Amino acid sequence: MQQDIGQLLIEAATLLVAGMTFVFLFLTLLIGAIHVIAWINQRLGAEPTIEHAVAAPAANPTEPSQGVISAISAAVHQYRKQHR
Repeated sequence: MQQDIGQLLIEAATLLVAGMTFVFLFLTLLIGAIHVIAWINQRLGAEPTIEHAVAAPAANPTEPSQGVISAISAAVHQYRKQHR
């Protein structure tokens, strides 16, 4: 019985080392691939184009805009309608 437990512990340790090595190598390759892709992106000079929706500035920055007020009102109305 003692010998069986010892063998099981050795097998468990072997599996642990093999699994952790595989995970370490996979993550290392993943990080390397991300760095290579970032380097290629910088070399090609691709600049991200992000378009933002420009909202009209509120008269008072502490008060919510009419769009926010109507969105909240619609959400409250829908919630009350579902939970009656």
